[in-house]
Amino acid sequence: MNKIDFIEKHAGVVEEWRHAGGVHVRLPEQSFFRTNFRFLGLNSEQLREHIDEAMKIAITCYQNNVSKMAGVIDPELIEEAALEVVLHTIQVHNEWRRGSWLFKSRKPLVSNKDLQQVSAQDQIFFLCQKRFGENYALAAATLLGMTTGEFVAWEAARRKFWEMW
Repeated sequence: MNKIDFIEKHAGVVEEWRHAGGVHVRLPEQSFFRTNFRFLGLNSEQLREHIDEAMKIAITCYQNNVSKMAGVIDPELIEEAALEVVLHTIQVHNEWRRGSWLFKSRKPLVSNKDLQQVSAQDQIFFLCQKRFGENYALAAATLLGMTTGEFVAWEAARRKFWEMW
């Protein structure tokens, strides 16, 4: 995979926060993503390197899920889903790294294990809901590598969890 500026490709902007010592990523309001991500302690070059590494892993993972489920998903949607999960995960890892001495020396990288976490699955779910409205379930299930039955059970459990809050 050639080096691609995924943020720019999706009409996003990376701004240096000199006063805060970090980087701010803004995506367009019409985006299906969250629109603001903050990465304190990273500069734009470091962030772009982390995103490029993580996107290779995430795109491959979601492409494999689609193939495994014999589904058909637009490659742009796979990339959008991967970018959403990657930005969210790098932001969380970076916050852990900055907030805990246990994670201080770790780079905010993304692994296949991170892509199987519930928070990553939630990002896919929300993206598909926004993109497809009532017809989100098949796309979400396919990207997550689940059968429709597995997805229905997963979604019911997640909704039960969300209702607790």
